[in-house]
Amino acid sequence: MIEEGPAVRQLIQPQVVRLGRMFRGTSILAAVLCLLPFFLLAEWRHDDNWQKATVVTISALIVYRETRSGPPLVLLHGAAMVLGFLALFLAVPHPWLFVPMCASLGVFLLGLTGWDRRLRSFGTWTFIPILYSAIENGEGWRGDRLTIAAQLVPYLLWGLLPVLLISLLHRYATWSREGALWRHWLRWHHLERRLGDGIDAWMPALAAALAVGLCAWLFERHAIPEGQWFIWSAASVITGELNSTSKKIRDRVFGALIGVPSGIALGLFLVPHSDFWINLAGLLTLVTIVAFREYRPAFAARCAGHALIITLLGGSLLQEGSRLINVVAGGMIGIAIFYAMHLAARRRQSTIKYTGSASSLR
Repeated sequence: MIEEGPAVRQLIQPQVVRLGRMFRGTSILAAVLCLLPFFLLAEWRHDDNWQKATVVTISALIVYRETRSGPPLVLLHGAAMVLGFLALFLAVPHPWLFVPMCASLGVFLLGLTGWDRRLRSFGTWTFIPILYSAIENGEGWRGDRLTIAAQLVPYLLWGLLPVLLISLLHRYATWSREGALWRHWLRWHHLERRLGDGIDAWMPALAAALAVGLCAWLFERHAIPEGQWFIWSAASVITGELNSTSKKIRDRVFGALIGVPSGIALGLFLVPHSDFWINLAGLLTLVTIVAFREYRPAFAARCAGHALIITLLGGSLLQEGSRLINVVAGGMIGIAIFYAMHLAARRRQSTIKYTGSASSLR
């Protein structure tokens, strides 16, 4: 009996280490605590708008985790998401406005990495909630868009509250009692002295603008279903570097190929169809965004969650398959434009070098 303790520990410890390498335990706990109130409110009030607030919550939580945002930056991020949603939501019926606005989001996403590559999370998780909220709530809406937007904004603002509270509590816990507490709260973030590790972002930013703009135009012209996946996939694969761009599209295609069929199978054969399970699937899908350390399983789990939700809602296989097609098609457009710009730049440099060498021989 005495020897069983060490034997059990030796058996369990490697599994714990493997789980630790795969999952972010602290992030999962934080996500559940932040998202659970909205899940409970949606169940209690029978109001799906509380679920729509969670896209702001998870986006703010990711940016907070990556930058240790102070309360001012949390509020700035929340304002950017809400105002961006309003602008893009109202622009959806107007291609001449929607397309350049989406292209501007692409510039914003990659432009921030020119200042510091760690700020990509701020750009990404401002772009995503704006785009997804605007399209998911805006497609097919033919009434007064300003009225429906005004109804959604309070929910989105409530979605920011849990992360703002975490930021305030963290600042209070790190207050050294030197100086006023309000001054400590008003610091922007802990990275302010270390920012500056940026990349040469002009080409990625221009490529993102062209790719996102083209996909937004195709979405408007052909009424592409699940168009938010199509547009975002074009921006997502452009990381700023060729090697990581190629890896990103492989990870997204693999994740979609595994995740979408898995989600459909779960919805058809295992998970009961009810509002409770739909809301729970929505909660777990958001948690998967922060749960994994590797991008590939995280994206596969996210695709599975979205496919499960569509299946539980009674969506068709065509609707679920469109997500897979959009991920692949949008990613191919993004990587094609990025590679084409790199080839053009290399040719231009080769031409300049050749011309300079030739002129020196005269």
